[in-house]
Amino acid sequence: MTTQLEKVPWADQRLSEPVDSDVVLAGSGIGVDLLAMILARGGLRVTVSQEVSQEAGSEPVAVTTVPYTAELLYLLADRFAVPEIADLAMFGRLPDWLRSSSGIKQSLGFVYHRSGRAHDRSENVQFSVPGEHAEWHAYLPDVQRHTRKLAQRYGVRYAAGRAGLTVACQGASADAPARLAGTAIFTGVTPFEQSRPAKDDGYTQPWSEGTTVHGFRNGWVQVAAFDNHPDARNAGCAVSLSVPAGTGRGAGTGRGGGNDLDAVLAGLCERYPDLGLQLRGAGRQGPWRQTGVPSSGGSTPDALVLHLGLDRGEVLFGQDFTLVLELVHASAAILLAPGALASPAARARAARAIEGFQQSLLGYHEDFALAGRVATRGFESWNAYLRAWLLWSISSALALKKIRLDAVRSGNWAGASNFDRGMEWFELAPGIAGTVTACAAATRAIAEQSVQPSVAAGRVFRLLSQRRIIPPLYKFGTPAARRYRLNLPTRLKLLAWTFTVAPRAYRGMLTADNITAVPNEQVSLPREPAAKERAG
Repeated sequence: MTTQLEKVPWADQRLSEPVDSDVVLAGSGIGVDLLAMILARGGLRVTVSQEVSQEAGSEPVAVTTVPYTAELLYLLADRFAVPEIADLAMFGRLPDWLRSSSGIKQSLGFVYHRSGRAHDRSENVQFSVPGEHAEWHAYLPDVQRHTRKLAQRYGVRYAAGRAGLTVACQGASADAPARLAGTAIFTGVTPFEQSRPAKDDGYTQPWSEGTTVHGFRNGWVQVAAFDNHPDARNAGCAVSLSVPAGTGRGAGTGRGGGNDLDAVLAGLCERYPDLGLQLRGAGRQGPWRQTGVPSSGGSTPDALVLHLGLDRGEVLFGQDFTLVLELVHASAAILLAPGALASPAARARAARAIEGFQQSLLGYHEDFALAGRVATRGFESWNAYLRAWLLWSISSALALKKIRLDAVRSGNWAGASNFDRGMEWFELAPGIAGTVTACAAATRAIAEQSVQPSVAAGRVFRLLSQRRIIPPLYKFGTPAARRYRLNLPTRLKLLAWTFTVAPRAYRGMLTADNITAVPNEQVSLPREPAAKERAG
Protein backbone atom coordinates (compact mmCIF):
# COMPACT_ATOMS: atom_id res chain seq x y z
CA MET A 1 0.00 0.00 0.00
CA THR A 2 1.38 3.39 -0.93
CA THR A 3 2.40 5.71 1.86
CA GLN A 4 0.58 9.06 1.72
CA LEU A 5 2.96 11.94 2.41
CA GLU A 6 2.01 15.42 3.48
CA LYS A 7 2.62 17.93 0.73
CA VAL A 8 5.38 20.41 1.53
CA PRO A 9 4.22 24.06 1.37
CA TRP A 10 6.34 24.99 -1.64
CA ALA A 11 5.82 21.77 -3.60
CA ASP A 12 4.17 23.34 -6.66
CA GLN A 13 6.14 26.58 -6.63
CA ARG A 14 8.91 27.45 -9.05
CA LEU A 15 11.40 29.45 -7.04
CA SER A 16 12.81 32.43 -8.88
CA GLU A 17 16.05 32.59 -6.87
CA PRO A 18 18.63 29.80 -6.93
CA VAL A 19 18.45 27.65 -3.79
CA ASP A 20 21.23 25.84 -1.97
CA SER A 21 21.16 22.08 -2.40
CA ASP A 22 23.33 19.06 -1.85
CA VAL A 23 22.62 17.86 -5.40
CA VAL A 24 21.19 19.62 -8.45
CA LEU A 25 19.82 17.41 -11.22
CA ALA A 26 19.85 19.32 -14.49
CA GLY A 27 17.37 17.67 -16.83
CA SER A 28 13.89 16.17 -17.00
CA GLY A 29 12.07 12.89 -17.37
CA ILE A 30 11.03 9.92 -15.30
CA GLY A 31 14.63 8.90 -14.53
CA VAL A 32 15.40 12.34 -13.14
CA ASP A 33 12.25 12.33 -11.00
CA LEU A 34 12.98 8.87 -9.59
CA LEU A 35 16.57 9.71 -8.70
CA ALA A 36 15.49 13.03 -7.19
CA MET A 37 12.84 11.51 -4.92
CA ILE A 38 15.21 8.74 -3.77
CA LEU A 39 17.95 11.22 -2.87
CA ALA A 40 15.43 13.46 -1.09
CA ARG A 41 13.99 10.47 0.79
CA GLY A 42 17.55 9.75 1.92
CA GLY A 43 17.84 13.18 3.51
CA LEU A 44 19.63 15.21 0.84
CA ARG A 45 18.49 18.62 -0.34
CA VAL A 46 17.66 18.07 -4.01
CA THR A 47 16.79 20.56 -6.74
CA VAL A 48 15.81 19.69 -10.29
CA SER A 49 16.82 22.40 -12.74
CA GLN A 50 15.31 22.10 -16.20
CA GLU A 51 17.45 24.82 -17.72
CA VAL A 52 19.53 22.06 -19.35
CA SER A 53 16.66 19.67 -20.08
CA GLN A 54 16.26 17.76 -23.33
CA GLU A 55 14.95 19.68 -26.27
CA ALA A 56 11.25 19.36 -26.98
CA GLY A 57 10.45 16.34 -29.06
CA SER A 58 13.33 14.18 -27.86
CA GLU A 59 11.94 12.39 -24.81
CA PRO A 60 9.87 9.36 -25.89
CA VAL A 61 6.14 9.21 -25.17
CA ALA A 62 5.99 5.54 -24.21
CA VAL A 63 8.03 2.70 -22.74
CA THR A 64 7.23 -0.95 -22.12
CA THR A 65 8.30 -3.10 -19.19
CA VAL A 66 9.58 -6.68 -18.81
CA PRO A 67 9.99 -8.78 -15.63
CA TYR A 68 13.53 -7.47 -15.06
CA THR A 69 12.25 -3.89 -15.32
CA ALA A 70 9.64 -4.65 -12.68
CA GLU A 71 12.26 -6.16 -10.40
CA LEU A 72 14.42 -3.03 -10.72
CA LEU A 73 11.46 -0.90 -9.65
CA TYR A 74 10.86 -3.15 -6.63
CA LEU A 75 14.57 -2.86 -5.82
CA LEU A 76 14.42 0.95 -5.85
CA ALA A 77 11.33 0.92 -3.66
CA ASP A 78 12.72 -1.49 -1.07
CA ARG A 79 16.32 -0.38 -0.88
CA PHE A 80 15.58 3.32 -0.59
CA ALA A 81 12.26 3.09 1.31
CA VAL A 82 10.19 4.79 -1.42
CA PRO A 83 7.15 2.46 -1.61
CA GLU A 84 5.40 4.51 -4.29
CA ILE A 85 8.00 3.34 -6.83
CA ALA A 86 6.79 -0.25 -6.36
CA ASP A 87 3.37 0.85 -7.62
CA LEU A 88 5.01 1.37 -11.04
CA ALA A 89 6.23 -2.24 -11.25
CA MET A 90 2.98 -3.97 -12.20
CA PHE A 91 -0.08 -2.88 -14.15
CA GLY A 92 -2.43 -3.90 -11.33
CA ARG A 93 -0.63 -1.70 -8.80
CA LEU A 94 -0.91 1.52 -10.80
CA PRO A 95 -3.18 4.31 -9.52
CA ASP A 96 -6.55 4.04 -11.27
CA TRP A 97 -6.15 7.22 -13.31
CA LEU A 98 -2.69 6.16 -14.51
CA ARG A 99 -3.82 2.64 -15.34
CA SER A 100 -6.63 4.03 -17.50
CA SER A 101 -4.16 5.85 -19.78
CA SER A 102 -1.68 2.97 -19.97
CA GLY A 103 -1.83 -0.46 -21.60
CA ILE A 104 -1.51 -3.94 -20.12
CA LYS A 105 1.22 -6.28 -21.30
CA GLN A 106 0.26 -9.94 -21.04
CA SER A 107 2.69 -11.16 -23.67
CA LEU A 108 5.72 -10.22 -25.72
CA GLY A 109 5.26 -11.36 -29.32
CA PHE A 110 7.59 -11.40 -32.31
CA VAL A 111 6.39 -11.63 -35.91
CA TYR A 112 8.99 -12.06 -38.66
CA HIS A 113 8.44 -10.60 -42.14
CA ARG A 114 10.11 -11.11 -45.52
CA SER A 115 10.07 -8.47 -48.24
CA GLY A 116 7.11 -8.70 -50.60
CA ARG A 117 5.64 -11.81 -48.95
CA ALA A 118 2.68 -12.46 -46.69
CA HIS A 119 3.73 -13.38 -43.18
CA ASP A 120 4.50 -17.06 -42.67
CA ARG A 121 2.65 -18.01 -39.49
CA SER A 122 5.37 -20.46 -38.56
CA GLU A 123 7.76 -17.54 -38.14
CA ASN A 124 6.43 -15.96 -34.98
CA VAL A 125 7.37 -16.37 -31.32
CA GLN A 126 5.34 -15.40 -28.25
CA PHE A 127 6.34 -15.23 -24.59
CA SER A 128 3.30 -15.04 -22.30
CA VAL A 129 3.61 -13.11 -19.03
CA PRO A 130 2.96 -15.33 -15.97
CA GLY A 131 -0.55 -14.94 -14.57
CA GLU A 132 0.54 -13.39 -11.27
CA HIS A 133 2.46 -10.70 -13.15
CA ALA A 134 1.24 -8.04 -15.53
CA GLU A 135 3.77 -5.73 -17.13
CA TRP A 136 2.52 -2.60 -18.87
CA HIS A 137 2.80 -0.04 -21.66
CA ALA A 138 3.54 3.26 -19.97
CA TYR A 139 2.11 6.46 -21.44
CA LEU A 140 4.95 8.73 -20.33
CA PRO A 141 3.26 12.15 -20.25
CA ASP A 142 0.96 10.87 -17.50
CA VAL A 143 3.64 8.79 -15.79
CA GLN A 144 5.92 11.82 -15.57
CA ARG A 145 3.15 13.96 -14.09
CA HIS A 146 2.80 11.27 -11.45
CA THR A 147 6.52 10.91 -10.68
CA ARG A 148 7.03 14.67 -10.50
CA LYS A 149 4.22 15.02 -7.99
CA LEU A 150 5.72 12.22 -5.90
CA ALA A 151 9.15 13.87 -6.03
CA GLN A 152 7.68 17.16 -4.85
CA ARG A 153 5.97 15.43 -1.94
CA TYR A 154 9.35 14.08 -0.88
CA GLY A 155 10.73 17.62 -0.86
CA VAL A 156 12.35 17.91 -4.29
CA ARG A 157 12.41 21.48 -5.56
CA TYR A 158 12.00 22.30 -9.25
CA ALA A 159 14.00 25.50 -9.61
CA ALA A 160 17.42 26.90 -10.37
CA GLY A 161 19.89 25.63 -7.81
CA ARG A 162 23.41 25.83 -6.37
CA ALA A 163 25.03 22.64 -5.17
CA GLY A 164 28.21 20.85 -4.25
CA LEU A 165 27.45 18.38 -7.05
CA THR A 166 25.55 19.06 -10.26
CA VAL A 167 24.34 16.04 -12.22
CA ALA A 168 23.71 16.84 -15.89
CA CYS A 169 21.04 14.32 -16.92
CA GLN A 170 21.55 14.24 -20.66
CA GLY A 171 19.88 12.41 -23.48
CA ALA A 172 20.76 11.64 -27.06
CA SER A 173 23.27 13.46 -29.20
CA ALA A 174 22.13 15.72 -32.02
CA ASP A 175 24.72 14.11 -34.28
CA ALA A 176 23.42 11.94 -37.09
CA PRO A 177 23.12 8.38 -35.71
CA ALA A 178 23.83 5.14 -37.54
CA ARG A 179 20.28 4.05 -36.69
CA LEU A 180 17.03 5.83 -37.37
CA ALA A 181 14.72 5.22 -34.44
CA GLY A 182 11.70 6.89 -32.91
CA THR A 183 8.28 6.53 -31.28
CA ALA A 184 4.95 8.23 -31.98
CA ILE A 185 1.36 7.84 -30.84
CA PHE A 186 -1.11 6.56 -33.44
CA THR A 187 -4.84 5.90 -33.35
CA GLY A 188 -6.76 3.50 -35.55
CA VAL A 189 -4.17 0.70 -35.29
CA THR A 190 -5.83 -2.65 -36.02
CA PRO A 191 -5.07 -5.47 -33.52
CA PHE A 192 -2.73 -7.81 -35.37
CA GLU A 193 -4.93 -10.83 -34.72
CA GLN A 194 -7.79 -9.00 -36.47
CA SER A 195 -5.81 -7.60 -39.39
CA ARG A 196 -5.84 -10.76 -41.54
CA PRO A 197 -8.25 -13.53 -42.45
CA ALA A 198 -8.98 -15.65 -39.39
CA LYS A 199 -6.39 -18.42 -39.21
CA ASP A 200 -4.76 -20.20 -36.32
CA ASP A 201 -1.49 -18.41 -35.53
CA GLY A 202 -0.94 -20.75 -32.62
CA TYR A 203 -0.58 -17.80 -30.22
CA THR A 204 -1.41 -18.31 -26.56
CA GLN A 205 -2.51 -14.69 -26.01
CA PRO A 206 -4.07 -12.22 -28.47
CA TRP A 207 -1.24 -10.17 -29.91
CA SER A 208 -2.91 -6.88 -29.02
CA GLU A 209 -2.98 -7.74 -25.29
CA GLY A 210 0.77 -7.42 -25.20
CA THR A 211 3.70 -5.89 -27.03
CA THR A 212 4.09 -6.98 -30.67
CA VAL A 213 7.45 -6.63 -32.42
CA HIS A 214 7.47 -6.91 -36.22
CA GLY A 215 10.97 -8.02 -37.17
CA PHE A 216 12.49 -7.87 -40.67
CA ARG A 217 15.96 -7.68 -42.15
CA ASN A 218 18.00 -5.03 -40.24
CA GLY A 219 15.15 -3.61 -38.17
CA TRP A 220 11.84 -3.81 -36.40
CA VAL A 221 8.59 -1.99 -35.68
CA GLN A 222 7.07 -2.32 -32.22
CA VAL A 223 3.37 -1.83 -31.48
CA ALA A 224 2.15 -1.28 -27.90
CA ALA A 225 -1.52 -0.46 -27.37
CA PHE A 226 -2.95 1.61 -24.51
CA ASP A 227 -6.60 0.64 -25.14
CA ASN A 228 -6.27 -3.13 -24.64
CA HIS A 229 -8.11 -3.53 -21.32
CA PRO A 230 -11.64 -2.76 -20.00
CA ASP A 231 -10.63 0.33 -17.99
CA ALA A 232 -8.79 2.01 -20.88
CA ARG A 233 -9.43 5.72 -21.51
CA ASN A 234 -6.60 6.22 -23.98
CA ALA A 235 -7.32 5.26 -27.60
CA GLY A 236 -3.70 5.66 -28.62
CA CYS A 237 -1.07 3.11 -29.52
CA ALA A 238 2.70 3.61 -29.34
CA VAL A 239 4.42 2.70 -32.62
CA SER A 240 8.22 2.55 -32.50
CA LEU A 241 10.66 1.75 -35.27
CA SER A 242 14.38 1.13 -35.57
CA VAL A 243 16.10 0.82 -38.96
CA PRO A 244 19.46 1.81 -40.49
CA ALA A 245 19.82 5.52 -41.17
CA GLY A 246 18.92 6.39 -44.75
CA THR A 247 16.05 3.91 -44.89
CA GLY A 248 13.24 5.78 -46.60
CA ARG A 249 10.21 5.00 -48.68
CA GLY A 250 11.43 2.93 -51.59
CA ALA A 251 14.88 2.46 -50.09
CA GLY A 252 16.67 -0.35 -51.88
CA THR A 253 14.33 -0.10 -54.89
CA GLY A 254 15.89 2.87 -56.65
CA ARG A 255 12.98 5.16 -55.73
CA GLY A 256 14.83 7.29 -53.22
CA GLY A 257 15.28 7.23 -49.47
CA GLY A 258 15.71 9.62 -46.61
CA ASN A 259 15.23 9.84 -42.88
CA ASP A 260 11.64 11.08 -42.67
CA LEU A 261 10.01 8.69 -40.21
CA ASP A 262 6.56 8.85 -41.81
CA ALA A 263 8.10 7.97 -45.16
CA VAL A 264 10.15 5.21 -43.57
CA LEU A 265 7.09 3.65 -41.95
CA ALA A 266 5.08 3.92 -45.17
CA GLY A 267 7.88 2.22 -47.06
CA LEU A 268 8.03 -0.61 -44.53
CA CYS A 269 4.27 -1.12 -44.80
CA GLU A 270 4.62 -1.44 -48.58
CA ARG A 271 7.50 -3.85 -48.32
CA TYR A 272 5.96 -6.08 -45.62
CA PRO A 273 2.26 -6.59 -46.47
CA ASP A 274 1.06 -7.93 -43.12
CA LEU A 275 2.65 -5.02 -41.26
CA GLY A 276 0.76 -2.77 -43.66
CA LEU A 277 -2.50 -4.53 -42.81
CA GLN A 278 -2.12 -3.67 -39.14
CA LEU A 279 -1.22 -0.01 -39.75
CA ARG A 280 -3.22 0.78 -42.92
CA GLY A 281 -5.95 2.76 -41.12
CA ALA A 282 -3.74 4.36 -38.49
CA GLY A 283 -3.10 8.07 -38.11
CA ARG A 284 -0.30 9.74 -36.20
CA GLN A 285 -1.55 11.97 -33.37
CA GLY A 286 1.65 13.66 -32.24
CA PRO A 287 5.26 14.22 -33.25
CA TRP A 288 7.81 11.48 -33.67
CA ARG A 289 10.19 11.36 -30.71
CA GLN A 290 13.51 10.27 -32.15
CA THR A 291 16.16 8.36 -30.24
CA GLY A 292 19.88 8.24 -30.73
CA VAL A 293 23.27 7.72 -29.14
CA PRO A 294 24.40 9.25 -25.80
CA SER A 295 25.55 12.85 -25.85
CA SER A 296 29.25 13.45 -25.60
CA GLY A 297 30.76 15.20 -22.62
CA GLY A 298 32.76 14.07 -19.63
CA SER A 299 32.28 14.53 -15.93
CA THR A 300 34.24 16.85 -13.64
CA PRO A 301 34.56 16.62 -9.84
CA ASP A 302 31.57 18.91 -9.37
CA ALA A 303 29.59 18.12 -12.52
CA LEU A 304 28.64 14.52 -13.32
CA VAL A 305 27.21 13.75 -16.76
CA LEU A 306 24.55 11.07 -16.35
CA HIS A 307 22.57 9.60 -19.28
CA LEU A 308 19.10 9.39 -17.76
CA GLY A 309 17.21 10.27 -20.94
CA LEU A 310 14.92 7.59 -22.36
CA ASP A 311 15.86 8.79 -25.82
CA ARG A 312 19.16 6.90 -26.04
CA GLY A 313 18.27 3.20 -25.83
CA GLU A 314 16.57 0.75 -28.16
CA VAL A 315 12.89 0.20 -27.36
CA LEU A 316 13.34 -3.52 -28.04
CA PHE A 317 12.80 -5.53 -24.83
CA GLY A 318 12.30 -2.30 -22.86
CA GLN A 319 16.05 -1.72 -22.99
CA ASP A 320 15.64 2.06 -22.81
CA PHE A 321 13.74 2.01 -19.49
CA THR A 322 15.87 -0.80 -18.04
CA LEU A 323 19.07 1.15 -18.67
CA VAL A 324 17.69 4.25 -16.95
CA LEU A 325 16.56 2.30 -13.87
CA GLU A 326 19.95 0.61 -13.50
CA LEU A 327 21.65 4.02 -13.63
CA VAL A 328 19.21 5.50 -11.11
CA HIS A 329 19.87 2.62 -8.71
CA ALA A 330 23.66 2.83 -8.92
CA SER A 331 23.72 6.64 -8.73
CA ALA A 332 21.48 6.70 -5.67
CA ALA A 333 23.45 4.00 -3.86
CA ILE A 334 26.76 5.76 -4.50
CA LEU A 335 25.56 9.29 -3.69
CA LEU A 336 23.81 8.16 -0.50
CA ALA A 337 26.87 6.31 0.82
CA PRO A 338 28.38 7.79 4.03
CA GLY A 339 30.56 10.80 3.25
CA ALA A 340 29.96 10.66 -0.51
CA LEU A 341 29.35 14.42 -0.73
CA ALA A 342 31.48 15.52 2.21
CA SER A 343 34.28 17.19 0.20
CA PRO A 344 35.37 17.93 -3.36
CA ALA A 345 37.58 14.83 -3.30
CA ALA A 346 34.69 12.65 -2.08
CA ARG A 347 32.39 14.05 -4.76
CA ALA A 348 35.02 13.35 -7.40
CA ARG A 349 35.29 9.72 -6.24
CA ALA A 350 31.52 9.34 -6.37
CA ALA A 351 31.37 10.85 -9.86
CA ARG A 352 34.13 8.53 -11.13
CA ALA A 353 32.38 5.48 -9.69
CA ILE A 354 29.06 6.38 -11.32
CA GLU A 355 30.64 7.27 -14.66
CA GLY A 356 32.66 4.03 -14.76
CA PHE A 357 29.53 1.99 -14.12
CA GLN A 358 27.61 3.98 -16.70
CA GLN A 359 30.16 3.43 -19.45
CA SER A 360 30.25 -0.31 -18.82
CA LEU A 361 26.46 -0.47 -18.82
CA LEU A 362 26.11 1.52 -22.04
CA GLY A 363 28.67 -0.68 -23.76
CA TYR A 364 26.97 -3.92 -22.73
CA HIS A 365 23.50 -2.76 -23.79
CA GLU A 366 24.81 -1.54 -27.13
CA ASP A 367 26.60 -4.86 -27.80
CA PHE A 368 23.42 -6.78 -27.02
CA ALA A 369 21.31 -4.44 -29.18
CA LEU A 370 23.80 -4.84 -32.03
CA ALA A 371 23.42 -8.61 -31.82
CA GLY A 372 19.65 -8.13 -32.04
CA ARG A 373 19.93 -6.01 -35.18
CA VAL A 374 22.21 -8.54 -36.83
CA ALA A 375 19.91 -11.40 -35.81
CA THR A 376 17.07 -9.96 -37.93
CA ARG A 377 18.88 -11.03 -41.11
CA GLY A 378 17.09 -14.38 -40.92
CA PHE A 379 14.27 -15.92 -38.91
CA GLU A 380 16.55 -18.72 -37.69
CA SER A 381 19.00 -16.30 -36.08
CA TRP A 382 16.18 -14.04 -34.83
CA ASN A 383 14.47 -17.04 -33.20
CA ALA A 384 17.74 -18.09 -31.54
CA TYR A 385 18.60 -14.57 -30.34
CA LEU A 386 15.21 -14.23 -28.67
CA ARG A 387 15.94 -17.32 -26.54
CA ALA A 388 19.26 -15.86 -25.38
CA TRP A 389 17.53 -12.63 -24.40
CA LEU A 390 14.77 -14.52 -22.56
CA LEU A 391 17.36 -16.56 -20.65
CA TRP A 392 19.14 -13.37 -19.59
CA SER A 393 15.92 -11.57 -18.66
CA ILE A 394 14.45 -14.39 -16.57
CA SER A 395 17.77 -15.22 -14.88
CA SER A 396 18.42 -11.56 -14.06
CA ALA A 397 14.95 -11.02 -12.62
CA LEU A 398 15.08 -14.15 -10.46
CA ALA A 399 18.63 -13.53 -9.22
CA LEU A 400 17.95 -9.89 -8.39
CA LYS A 401 14.69 -10.81 -6.67
CA LYS A 402 16.47 -13.25 -4.35
CA ILE A 403 19.13 -10.66 -3.54
CA ARG A 404 16.44 -8.06 -2.84
CA LEU A 405 14.36 -10.32 -0.58
CA ASP A 406 17.48 -11.41 1.35
CA ALA A 407 18.52 -7.77 1.77
CA VAL A 408 15.07 -6.74 3.00
CA ARG A 409 15.40 -9.35 5.75
CA SER A 410 19.02 -8.60 6.64
CA GLY A 411 19.39 -4.90 5.84
CA ASN A 412 22.61 -5.69 3.91
CA TRP A 413 22.51 -4.48 0.30
CA ALA A 414 26.09 -5.42 -0.60
CA GLY A 415 24.87 -8.10 -3.02
CA ALA A 416 23.34 -5.40 -5.23
CA SER A 417 26.24 -2.94 -5.01
CA ASN A 418 29.12 -4.35 -7.09
CA PHE A 419 29.13 -1.36 -9.43
CA ASP A 420 32.85 -1.67 -10.16
CA ARG A 421 31.96 -4.87 -12.06
CA GLY A 422 29.76 -3.05 -14.55
CA MET A 423 26.88 -5.08 -15.96
CA GLU A 424 27.64 -7.87 -13.48
CA TRP A 425 26.76 -5.65 -10.51
CA PHE A 426 24.85 -8.54 -8.92
CA GLU A 427 25.43 -12.28 -9.10
CA LEU A 428 23.60 -14.33 -11.71
CA ALA A 429 23.46 -18.11 -11.44
CA PRO A 430 26.91 -19.51 -12.35
CA GLY A 431 27.52 -19.75 -16.07
CA ILE A 432 24.52 -17.71 -17.22
CA ALA A 433 26.42 -14.51 -18.02
CA GLY A 434 29.03 -16.40 -20.03
CA THR A 435 26.40 -18.34 -21.96
CA VAL A 436 24.44 -15.22 -22.89
CA THR A 437 27.63 -13.41 -23.92
CA ALA A 438 28.63 -16.39 -26.08
CA CYS A 439 25.18 -16.42 -27.72
CA ALA A 440 25.44 -12.70 -28.53
CA ALA A 441 28.94 -13.18 -29.97
CA ALA A 442 27.73 -16.08 -32.13
CA THR A 443 24.97 -13.84 -33.46
CA ARG A 444 27.24 -10.87 -34.16
CA ALA A 445 29.45 -13.21 -36.23
CA ILE A 446 26.79 -12.93 -38.96
CA ALA A 447 28.04 -9.39 -39.60
CA GLU A 448 31.61 -9.63 -38.33
CA GLN A 449 32.60 -12.92 -40.02
CA SER A 450 29.97 -13.28 -42.78
CA VAL A 451 28.50 -16.33 -41.07
CA GLN A 452 25.13 -17.46 -42.45
CA PRO A 453 22.17 -16.74 -40.11
CA SER A 454 21.24 -20.44 -40.02
CA VAL A 455 24.80 -21.37 -38.99
CA ALA A 456 24.86 -18.74 -36.24
CA ALA A 457 21.45 -19.93 -35.03
CA GLY A 458 22.72 -23.50 -34.85
CA ARG A 459 25.60 -22.39 -32.63
CA VAL A 460 23.23 -20.53 -30.30
CA PHE A 461 20.80 -23.44 -30.02
CA ARG A 462 23.67 -25.83 -29.28
CA LEU A 463 24.86 -23.55 -26.49
CA LEU A 464 21.37 -23.37 -25.04
CA SER A 465 20.72 -27.13 -25.24
CA GLN A 466 24.05 -28.43 -23.97
CA ARG A 467 24.58 -26.35 -20.85
CA ARG A 468 23.42 -28.02 -17.62
CA ILE A 469 23.01 -24.62 -16.04
CA ILE A 470 20.03 -23.70 -18.25
CA PRO A 471 16.62 -24.38 -16.69
CA PRO A 472 14.11 -26.44 -18.72
CA LEU A 473 11.64 -23.63 -18.19
CA TYR A 474 11.01 -22.71 -21.83
CA LYS A 475 12.95 -25.31 -23.89
CA PHE A 476 15.49 -22.63 -24.76
CA GLY A 477 17.46 -24.95 -27.05
CA THR A 478 14.51 -26.20 -29.10
CA PRO A 479 13.90 -24.09 -32.26
CA ALA A 480 10.35 -25.39 -32.73
CA ALA A 481 9.26 -24.32 -29.20
CA ARG A 482 7.92 -20.90 -30.14
CA ARG A 483 5.00 -20.51 -27.67
CA TYR A 484 5.82 -19.95 -24.04
CA ARG A 485 3.42 -20.04 -21.14
CA LEU A 486 4.49 -20.53 -17.52
CA ASN A 487 1.72 -22.91 -16.44
CA LEU A 488 1.51 -25.30 -13.49
CA PRO A 489 3.19 -28.30 -15.22
CA THR A 490 6.05 -26.05 -16.33
CA ARG A 491 6.50 -24.72 -12.80
CA LEU A 492 6.51 -28.21 -11.30
CA LYS A 493 9.04 -29.39 -13.87
CA LEU A 494 11.25 -26.41 -13.06
CA LEU A 495 11.12 -27.10 -9.31
CA ALA A 496 11.90 -30.79 -9.88
CA TRP A 497 14.94 -29.83 -12.00
CA THR A 498 16.05 -27.35 -9.34
CA PHE A 499 16.35 -29.99 -6.63
CA THR A 500 17.73 -32.83 -8.76
CA VAL A 501 19.86 -31.82 -11.75
CA ALA A 502 20.47 -28.10 -11.32
CA PRO A 503 23.68 -26.66 -9.80
CA ARG A 504 23.31 -25.95 -6.08
CA ALA A 505 23.27 -22.16 -6.66
CA TYR A 506 19.82 -22.46 -8.20
CA ARG A 507 18.25 -23.94 -5.09
CA GLY A 508 18.08 -20.68 -3.22
CA MET A 509 16.93 -18.81 -6.31
CA LEU A 510 14.26 -21.04 -7.85
CA THR A 511 12.05 -21.50 -4.82
CA ALA A 512 8.27 -21.63 -5.16
CA ASP A 513 8.11 -18.23 -3.48
CA ASN A 514 10.66 -16.64 -5.77
CA ILE A 515 9.04 -17.97 -8.95
CA THR A 516 5.52 -16.87 -8.11
CA ALA A 517 5.46 -14.28 -5.33
CA VAL A 518 4.59 -10.69 -6.17
CA PRO A 519 4.70 -8.21 -3.27
CA ASN A 520 1.36 -6.68 -2.36
CA GLU A 521 2.29 -4.70 0.70
CA GLN A 522 5.48 -2.93 1.63
CA VAL A 523 7.23 -4.09 4.80
CA SER A 524 9.09 -2.00 7.32
CA LEU A 525 12.50 -1.52 5.76
CA PRO A 526 15.96 -0.71 7.15
CA ARG A 527 17.06 2.77 6.16
CA GLU A 528 20.28 3.66 4.38
CA PRO A 529 22.83 5.69 6.42
CA ALA A 530 21.70 9.06 7.75
CA ALA A 531 22.05 12.15 5.58
CA LYS A 532 24.47 13.81 8.00
CA GLU A 533 26.91 10.96 7.44
CA ARG A 534 26.62 11.31 3.66
CA ALA A 535 26.86 15.04 3.24
CA GLY A 536 29.40 15.51 6.02
